[in-house]
Amino acid sequence: MLTLAVLADDLTGALDTGVQFASAGVKTAVTVGPVPPDGCAVAVCDLETRHMAPEEAFSRTREAVRQALSRGARYLYGKTDSGLRGNLGAALAALREVDGRVFFAPSYPENGRVTTGGVHLIDGVPVSRSLFGRDARNPVRHDRVADILRETAALPIRELRTGASVPGETGVYVADAETDGELSDHARHALDAGFSCFAGCAGFAKQLAPFLHLPSGTARRTFARAPLLVVCGSVSPVSLAQLAAARRAGIPAFLLRGLECGEVSPLWNALRETGCAVLASAFEADDLSANDAAGWTAETVAARLGAFARRAVEKTSCGLFVIGGDTLMAAIRALGTCALLPAFEMSSGVVACTLTWRGEERLLVTKSGSFGGEEAILSVFKMYVPEQPSL
Repeated sequence: MLTLAVLADDLTGALDTGVQFASAGVKTAVTVGPVPPDGCAVAVCDLETRHMAPEEAFSRTREAVRQALSRGARYLYGKTDSGLRGNLGAALAALREVDGRVFFAPSYPENGRVTTGGVHLIDGVPVSRSLFGRDARNPVRHDRVADILRETAALPIRELRTGASVPGETGVYVADAETDGELSDHARHALDAGFSCFAGCAGFAKQLAPFLHLPSGTARRTFARAPLLVVCGSVSPVSLAQLAAARRAGIPAFLLRGLECGEVSPLWNALRETGCAVLASAFEADDLSANDAAGWTAETVAARLGAFARRAVEKTSCGLFVIGGDTLMAAIRALGTCALLPAFEMSSGVVACTLTWRGEERLLVTKSGSFGGEEAILSVFKMYVPEQPSL
């Protein structure tokens, strides 16, 4: 039954790519680790390779490729970061071992990520000069995609301009695309040329999906209104702007450092009384400085936020809206055994999922820290939180 295996480098990316298939009625399951889940047409494996050493990322991806092929996967898709962070070259080198060729289209036009002339742009700015060039853990140092890939693997790279035919030689093909239509054309031409290994972010996956002729028919999941806690560990300028908009709208907001040092009950009271609350590691630059002064690393922050996410699920009936891949992974680890099924996109990159924990299903909303407009948090609250006059 398995047709496509998606191998992702982080969990938010696994979900925002998996939902491109799930929202079309294709049975899609997401797991953490290299072994694809059974009983689905699309298996999405979060390998957590973004922050690894390149050699370790290559080995883990290679094992995931082996596992997927042993379970009958016809196609493989390496899910990469839309800002080109992490071990891209190492992951594509592992994919290339299958038959010598990988078709890589890193663009995501609807979120402002495009590749032109082999250079990756974020909202028109070369990627190394965008927010991804200032990333605390994986700053992007180059603008040409080929140079970024070669940082973690020695690869034969062939740049493919829009409208060019796809030759048959081996190598990693890096495709330009500035529109969804161009991505769709690339998907069709690559399949016609016999490619079975692809790579990109959710943007290319969305355009590839219709051409794979995947079995569909799974009913779309719906969610009732319920209290919702936002848990944000991202310090991206995009996320900080979204948090600021939520606070301006009067959403109860709590700083992680304050709860760690003081009384926690106001958070639970806010959830019970208003049905919504925000818990964040930082709201502004001074909060980041205070976290650094306290010796809090990114891993420390994620683990503490993950622990609060578990307490919220234990103590209340709330759903979760988790912002940032590291924070989401920490929350899943804190919850322990649970199941994740992507359901649909609420907006581009904002994914509604079913979280099953201890036999109970809840809404889990996820997004990368760099996705969405200023109203992203408020939009989700308006859809799923019980009616509030202030919203």
